[in-house]
Amino acid sequence: MLCGFLSGFFGSAPLAIVGGTLADIWDPVDRGIAICVFSGATFIGPIAGPIVGGFLTQSYLGWTWTAYLMAIMGFSFGALGFLIVPESYAPGLLQQWAKKIRYETRNWTIHAEADESRVDFKAIMDKYLLRPFTMLFRELILLLITLYIGLIYGILYLFVEAYPISYQEERGWNAGVGALPFIGLVVGVVIGGLLIVWTTKTRFARKLMEAGHVVPEGLLPPMVVGGFMLPAGLFSGSLGRRIHTSHGFRKHWRAFQLGWGSTVSSFRA
Repeated sequence: MLCGFLSGFFGSAPLAIVGGTLADIWDPVDRGIAICVFSGATFIGPIAGPIVGGFLTQSYLGWTWTAYLMAIMGFSFGALGFLIVPESYAPGLLQQWAKKIRYETRNWTIHAEADESRVDFKAIMDKYLLRPFTMLFRELILLLITLYIGLIYGILYLFVEAYPISYQEERGWNAGVGALPFIGLVVGVVIGGLLIVWTTKTRFARKLMEAGHVVPEGLLPPMVVGGFMLPAGLFSGSLGRRIHTSHGFRKHWRAFQLGWGSTVSSFRA
């Protein structure tokens, strides 16, 4: 329980800061693609995990290697990011630059604007804890999109629980084979991500060039498509719930619809 708490506590940091980091590094067009790739990984990870874990637990390695594998990947990617990912926060970079010039010129009056800000417990609480909630409840569109993305993620993780019941407990498949239907979701996420990349490099880039600034409405068309695909997959999935009336192709088609719909809806949101 303690290790699970620590993994969730420290693992939440990338989800919290990745948006700002990508915004610092990429321009509006490439930023959409970068966020799509990152978000696709966060979707595919929980979906592909049961497939790998199912076959891993059935092998001679046993269930303990599911934790070992995650630890190995976590430490590896963490060390790689620590070594090659640069600082991207503009005020922090200015502070470093001012410090370097200050020591080179011996002029101790040179400083960055961020050096004038007092960093104390109250300032940290106001900026990083209270401000997000203030924005959430004062900006209606932010509140609605947050609820919508939360619904999509909730549906995704409900399928992580529902698929083993449907395919392993009711159909009698083993842990590895019973997780293979998740492939339909993976394919849907990948194709949905490719759709976002294509619309970003074509329509969104053209709208940006014409207007000279980011046009939020230019992101809506893929989201509209996903908004229809997601409930369509849920509806067809509920119709084909019975074991003897659900053909294999229809099951994977429903999973594809759900993966595609959740991808283009939440990524664009």
